[in-house]
Amino acid sequence: MKRIFPFLLLAGDIFAIFLSFALAYFLRHDVLKSFFVLKAVSWSMYLEIIPFVALIWILALAWEGLYIETFLDPLDELFYIGKATLITALLFLSFSFIYRLLEFSRAVMLLSFLVSLPLLFYIRYLIRYLSWRLGLFRRRTLILGAGEMGRLILSKLRKYPLWGYEPIGFLDSELSGSLVEGVPVIGGLDDVERVVRERDVDMIIIALPSLSRNGLASLALRCERLGVPVKLIPDLYGLSSASARLEEVEGLFLIEVKRNLIKGWNAIIKRLFDLLISVPALVVLSPLFLLIAILIKLDSPGPVLYVASRLGKGGTTFPCYKFRSMYLNADEILERYLEENPEAREEWEKFAKLRGHDPRLTRVGRFLRKWSLDELPQLWNVLRGEMSIVGPRPYLPREKEKIGEYFDVILEVKPGITGLWQISGRNLTTFEERLRLDAYYIQNWSLWLDIKIMIRTFFVVLLGKGAY
Repeated sequence: MKRIFPFLLLAGDIFAIFLSFALAYFLRHDVLKSFFVLKAVSWSMYLEIIPFVALIWILALAWEGLYIETFLDPLDELFYIGKATLITALLFLSFSFIYRLLEFSRAVMLLSFLVSLPLLFYIRYLIRYLSWRLGLFRRRTLILGAGEMGRLILSKLRKYPLWGYEPIGFLDSELSGSLVEGVPVIGGLDDVERVVRERDVDMIIIALPSLSRNGLASLALRCERLGVPVKLIPDLYGLSSASARLEEVEGLFLIEVKRNLIKGWNAIIKRLFDLLISVPALVVLSPLFLLIAILIKLDSPGPVLYVASRLGKGGTTFPCYKFRSMYLNADEILERYLEENPEAREEWEKFAKLRGHDPRLTRVGRFLRKWSLDELPQLWNVLRGEMSIVGPRPYLPREKEKIGEYFDVILEVKPGITGLWQISGRNLTTFEERLRLDAYYIQNWSLWLDIKIMIRTFFVVLLGKGAY
């Protein structure tokens, strides 16, 4: 039954394409007909060309890998749908120009391509949801290795259940019989054949980066012989080569290390993007700035802005602006609180934040922190070229030593108001996890990644997740 899922997606896409043309025709010839002078073209004429356009569209979707098994983020899926739609539109326009298909309304064609984006995305989502609920797209997944990498892949599978991968257990010789993140460790690596046979496993994910090369090759071969698809996670996560691109040369694998964000044109594009966002935002949000300033002054004595030194590009420091959210004697309050609460001190040392009660915050400051409004003045830092809208976390000078091996990577670029650390748990992430996320961002930068992070930041802030 699981093999029919790509065909369900295909059927859904065909339906979405036909529906988008029907809606576009209705909008052009009924809802918006007063805006057009030309006589309406018969719907039957469109029916003749829709199959041809649908064929090109489906091939473009297939070219973007939207009918194969993959761990695809929803926003990435929308991006690839958009690419396939753009390819189809350009090909159709070229074809209509060459063969002079002038009888078709350009408005209908344009509207159909625009309407198709949400239709394709949401119909695909509906198919995934219904297939998952009905058990048509649930792959019983066995994770080999219950260490850091195994737990990481488990968190990803739980985050996106509509991927269809259902973790049934771990195999780990050192932790056999225990529970890891609520999932049982049902045996050691030697039990893989038995577990696959007894538990009806559909997918194996090998998450053992510390295993020797020979051991890993032997384990992968054993899994392949069981007739079950195998995915292997290499030891690249968290290293400076985390964004490596794999190439094959006559059986040899070469890894190309990328640092997308420090390349010339990419840096220019990113700066233009920062200005495009920061300048209008400063103008539009100026009344809100004034309101917040008045509330801060009325709430507690002290300046409106808090200016702190942060590490910038190249390891230099710069003044980072925030709305003041703490009392003036915040350091004294913190030290006294940590002395009286050992558990709070342990939390502070791990996260550099107090995730529960923070006595340093004012009433207004607590509200500003919850909705990340205290960071709005950093738009001025962006305008001055000291920060970016999206980037690594702005680290304190005293954290320079803790950054360690990531220093050369992270401080090659400007810090950001938001970033992967912001949408991956904000203050719920550990310092080490933030470093890894920042390194990954720098090496995998793209304008689309920045847009994705901004979209997700909006929803993270709206839900108030991880804000302290």
